[in-house]
Amino acid sequence: MPSMIVDQFNRPYPSARERAQEMVRARWDAAQTTTDNQNHWLGADALSPQAAATPWIRRTLRNRCRYECYQNNCFGSGIVRSIAYSVVGTGPRLQLLTPNESHNQEVQAKFHAWAKTVKLARTLRTARSARAVDGETIVLQSINRRLRTPVKLWPRAIECDHLTDPEGLFQSTSENDDGVFFDGAFPARYRITDRHPGDLDAAVLTYKDLDAEYVIHWFRPDRPGQQRGIPELAPALPLFADLRRFTQAVIAAAETGADLAGVIETQGLGTEEQPSENIRTMEPIPIERRALLALPKGWKAQAFKTEQPATTYAMFRDAILNEIARCVLMPMNLASGNSSNYNFASGRLDHKAWANLVAIERDEIETDILDTIFLWWLEEAMFVDSYLPDDLPAFADLSYRWLWDKEEYVDPAKEATFTEKMWNMGFLSDDEYLASRKIDPKQHFERLARDLERRRRLGLPLPGAVTADSLTDMEDEDEKEEAAGVAARMQRILDAYNGQHGTTYALAN
Repeated sequence: MPSMIVDQFNRPYPSARERAQEMVRARWDAAQTTTDNQNHWLGADALSPQAAATPWIRRTLRNRCRYECYQNNCFGSGIVRSIAYSVVGTGPRLQLLTPNESHNQEVQAKFHAWAKTVKLARTLRTARSARAVDGETIVLQSINRRLRTPVKLWPRAIECDHLTDPEGLFQSTSENDDGVFFDGAFPARYRITDRHPGDLDAAVLTYKDLDAEYVIHWFRPDRPGQQRGIPELAPALPLFADLRRFTQAVIAAAETGADLAGVIETQGLGTEEQPSENIRTMEPIPIERRALLALPKGWKAQAFKTEQPATTYAMFRDAILNEIARCVLMPMNLASGNSSNYNFASGRLDHKAWANLVAIERDEIETDILDTIFLWWLEEAMFVDSYLPDDLPAFADLSYRWLWDKEEYVDPAKEATFTEKMWNMGFLSDDEYLASRKIDPKQHFERLARDLERRRRLGLPLPGAVTADSLTDMEDEDEKEEAAGVAARMQRILDAYNGQHGTTYALAN
């Protein structure tokens, strides 16, 4: 008889085959449905992104978000505008990176002039606000012959209500999601109505179908395969309602306590009085404001004790606002417009995460909107005689980037020190720094050369110049070395300018 493996109780140990056949049962508490949690999970479903967000659901959500954030809620309006202003700011600036610097400056200047004419920055801010409130925004390639620039392109932003299919009765399928027609997994064309469906005189909706290359459809896909956008502030809608109800309850409690100025209770002197038969039990009785009331014999007036925490209203409001702002990853002090409870360290820590979000949002705007608009601009600019350089590379081979507003430091001295260190290490160029300040590099250095010439003519000290006498007077060797480095950098700038313009500027000795 072959030997057998037994356990500590002298029982045969199961073989590998027997152990593999045993069923292992894992238990997830969150997957259990009990009498305590069944109401909480009642709305959970297994619907697809399109089935969970039908056109009717999307319309209801964006209408309610518009009601709160555009019309009736100061905090909601401030949150939406803060998102748009923080992300877009004064708008991006184009910077070409081709080897021909003169061509770069020429194209940059012309694109900037066109962008300012069509108010591109405002269009981007509107688009970002619409994505937060409506869930999605549409930008169309259109032509405006009245523009005073050679390029007549006008990127026109419209509300997502225009993107609908009146013939399909607002259907949502894999091939047509309420006006977005797909070729496989990719949008092929968009059905855009000529009038807004909410116009009072839009009884019959006419439309046109546009190819996908002429339409920018921008939204945040939260689920794989999602084809239409949901308002980013949709999770906060119940919280907006709670905040409004709590505010009204606190005001009502304060008003009720202030309405009753005083009560006079009768002591039963004289003839016994009977309560009025016109007053029924549990019937509300109106109270005169700021008046003394005389009560019948045997009656007493007592106000209800308001158990709601009226004295902690600010705490409740801030907690709700913090939760509302969380769905858009916004810091609390930015959502409330109040940093009184912050110290410098906590404010910087919160805004560090917000700065990361802004960088991600700007990258999405570049990829989804700006690159397409720049392509549209180049395609039309090519047909304008003598407008673009002849040897400008094609769009596919064109190297460029977008420069955004620079985040301002609280301490200007520390910002200057950081900028100088980045410039010394070669991580920050003159053009990058000036572009972040909305300053044209060419105009800046031409103006600087004129200022240097004027100062030399008048015998004034030059910016950044360090004389031999001043270096001798310095006792700290580190300070002297740093000052000498500043002088050397300034001289290099002057040498580069002299070589380009044939001048002989130099620092004073």
